[in-house]
Amino acid sequence: MASYNSSSTVEARLAAVEKLAQRAYDRGEVENVFSKYMHLHNVFQDEQIKALWVKRGTPGIHAQYTNVGVYTDYDSIMAYHSGRPSPPGKLILHETTTPLIEVAGDGETAKGFWLMAGVESGLADPKNVGTMPEFLYKPEDKNVDGKRVWTHWVWCHYALDFLKQDGQWKIWHFRCLEVTRAPFSENWITFAKKNQLAFDKDLAYFGNDGKAVFMPTPDAKPDKLGEGREYDMPNEPHFPSFQTSPLTAAVGRLPTSPLPKCQSITRATEMFADSQLERLALLERVFSSISLVSVLLIFVTYGSIPRLRNPRNTFIVFASIANLGASIGTVISRDGLTRGEDSALCRAQSFLVHVFMQSDAWWSLGMSVNTFRIVFFQSNPHTFNKWLYSLICFGGPFISGFTLFFIATPARGPVYGATTTWCWIRESWVSIRLFTSYIFVWICIATSIILNTVVGFRLFRARNEARGILNSRIESTVADHQTVTETNTDTDVQVSEHTSVTAVSDAHKLAPNATNVEPIPPNQKQQSSSSATGSTKSKFWLKDPIKRAYLLTTFMFTLSVLVTWVPASITRIHSLLNRDVPYSYQVAIAAVMPLQGLWNALIFFTTSRGVIRSVIQDKWGLWVSKSTKIDSNLVEREAAARLRVNGHTDTTDSGSDVELRRLAR
Repeated sequence: MASYNSSSTVEARLAAVEKLAQRAYDRGEVENVFSKYMHLHNVFQDEQIKALWVKRGTPGIHAQYTNVGVYTDYDSIMAYHSGRPSPPGKLILHETTTPLIEVAGDGETAKGFWLMAGVESGLADPKNVGTMPEFLYKPEDKNVDGKRVWTHWVWCHYALDFLKQDGQWKIWHFRCLEVTRAPFSENWITFAKKNQLAFDKDLAYFGNDGKAVFMPTPDAKPDKLGEGREYDMPNEPHFPSFQTSPLTAAVGRLPTSPLPKCQSITRATEMFADSQLERLALLERVFSSISLVSVLLIFVTYGSIPRLRNPRNTFIVFASIANLGASIGTVISRDGLTRGEDSALCRAQSFLVHVFMQSDAWWSLGMSVNTFRIVFFQSNPHTFNKWLYSLICFGGPFISGFTLFFIATPARGPVYGATTTWCWIRESWVSIRLFTSYIFVWICIATSIILNTVVGFRLFRARNEARGILNSRIESTVADHQTVTETNTDTDVQVSEHTSVTAVSDAHKLAPNATNVEPIPPNQKQQSSSSATGSTKSKFWLKDPIKRAYLLTTFMFTLSVLVTWVPASITRIHSLLNRDVPYSYQVAIAAVMPLQGLWNALIFFTTSRGVIRSVIQDKWGLWVSKSTKIDSNLVEREAAARLRVNGHTDTTDSGSDVELRRLAR
């Protein structure tokens, strides 16, 4: 029995030794994995780092490299390690020390903690350093091959979790928290105090061409320094949370501080001070309020003056409905961001901005199409299928806007969320923003410009042809008039002589009830000829005024949409190329995009001012100068006459179109 117990004890002790040896071996393997990671990172061989990570599909994969955010998707982590260049003059020397590693009891998971002290330096072409903060460089550091030099100390905490897969240790969770950073010429405390905001960025490195390269868009908000991230490691107690160092606690908000509460605050927001964001919000509210008032004036005027209710103005009114929705969305400004991305206010603002902001461009295209139909297909300019246009111009943006409510992924979250100026489509879904908004808007603008150009060319050519015909008719009429005058003169002389000789002899031949036929006076012939010429002129001159009026309004409408979307489009292109957005660009967006309602009001009242003056004069007896006074009966007669020339019967009051025809001349 004793020998049995002794044998069991030996076996147990051997098993314990084997377990300890395995854990020691595993500890060494874990340390080697991280050491290999740091070596490959220092020598710019990130492609080889990919093999150190767990397999695709492993639950809970997680990586945080900077203060910008966290990657929770295998593909986004691999994207971070893809395509990294090794530009000349760039140095990364990250030395890790004081490893704290422990392997779990089952030998399947492990944790590790390292301190890193290192140096970084590089050369940057001056034309490509706009993204890097100016403080990184010193005036005396501009003389190395014409490039600017930056040299920094940097200290970090690394905290990793490892998982054994197929007998090999792999990186499972990765956190790099930068503790301090400073140029060689400055201490890290004052440096951190001045430059905190600039380091909450996603600049990764400079490429071989000297241009800035940015990190992929994070999937989640970052972990905070001093907050341990708990993971499920079976059969072994967790490490204590990695706490903030006394130095960090004493300094306060160092460059390692996390982003604000909203996890998808854009890069531009990170670079803007609170006072700048407040000014943006003020601009948005002021100009949105102006648009709201303008739209309400359109509705009141259109509803109270029946003579303004023609198809041209109806287009503007329907577009103003879109302006109303967009202005409500933009007047909310940054309140949606303050409430949070998941708030009902933020999601409602996103929907309003997405649907109604672009709907104005759709209505611009609708008016251009209608004008094209009038000119080329002789459609009645006083009728149009308003419900069909509404279904297309409101329905198209509504379908995409409503669908986006239901699109979300664990990696990128929902589509609707925070942008710099208001809630809309998040930066992590920038492709959705391009293909459901910008692309459609510019298709509408480009098509409208093409249609307006074709219509304008057609009307210009028709007017020139009409003028040529008028000139030839006038010349022919003048020649005929001269011939007729000469003939009539001879005839009058002959008749006079003949009458004087035979008047007595022929008097008895006339019947008692006979009627004398007198020659037509020359001035009456001239009036008849002038009347014919005037009729010809009216035929050709009055044939296209309504078409020209529609073209004028359509052109103004398209121009307003172009002015609205140019700043936003330039900003989007700039952000795609440079990944940062200057503050002046954001000011332009905040000032121009909310003004859609104002532009439409200017078009509405400019093209309808004659009718409005006439109505004011008729109803309230206000004095209007004779040069601009419009007689309502004359307006109706002119409209009816011109419609008869076109072969249409006017069933509506088209005084506004008459005013437009006056403008078109």
